[in-house]
Amino acid sequence: MEAKFTGRWDDLLIAMERCVENCGVMRVALTDGEYKRLMNPSAMDELRRRMSTELSERVMLQMEWSGMSPMLRVYSTVQRPAR
Repeated sequence: MEAKFTGRWDDLLIAMERCVENCGVMRVALTDGEYKRLMNPSAMDELRRRMSTELSERVMLQMEWSGMSPMLRVYSTVQRPAR
C-alpha cells in the first residue's frame, strides 16, 4: 500500500489505521521538506503523541530512501489470521 504525506498528521494517522486493518506494510512518499520535518525528534514525538495507544502498539515506523525519494515505511505488527 502506498500513500503520500500531505503534511497533515490526521491524514497520516488514518492511513496508518488502514495499514493495520490490512495487516500490511505501507510506504508513504515524502518530499525533502517533509522528510526533514519527520527526522526532527520533536516531530516524531508529536506523531507518536497523536497516535492512539492501540495504534502505537500495532505499528513500527522506519525512514528509508527509495531511489532518490525519502519514504516513511509503516509496518503493521498485527499478524494476519491463518486461513
